[in-house]
Amino acid sequence: MNEQIANSLATSARKAVMPTAYQWAKFQGLEARKKGGKNMAVKIIIKRKVSEGKETELLPLLLELRSTAIAQPGYISGETWRNAEDPEDYLVIGTWNSVDDWNVWATSEQRAEVQDKIDALLGEKTEYSIYFYG
Repeated sequence: MNEQIANSLATSARKAVMPTAYQWAKFQGLEARKKGGKNMAVKIIIKRKVSEGKETELLPLLLELRSTAIAQPGYISGETWRNAEDPEDYLVIGTWNSVDDWNVWATSEQRAEVQDKIDALLGEKTEYSIYFYG
């Protein structure tokens, strides 16, 4: 097979690969920005301080939130991180299709019930920030 044909086939194969969820969310965000920012993908940053010994009570509540969020319109993904230098510092990064999708979930009664339990367990309100790509 000549080199030019091999390169052409390799290029075609690369173009046929489906984008990752991150790449697709990024594309949707860029396209939305061209249309005035409506329906732009967003990252929701959620910060919590979890005192030692409360992790075992917190984790099932976080799993309940995540398993319910997955079924919500506009939910893309979620991750929970724990600070390596401060094990009481938890960070949740959620990705949603739009601020509107997040706000519907954030203000839902279903979420509020679990979030109230989390805040009561931790003794303080959870912090939220919304970020747009770029």
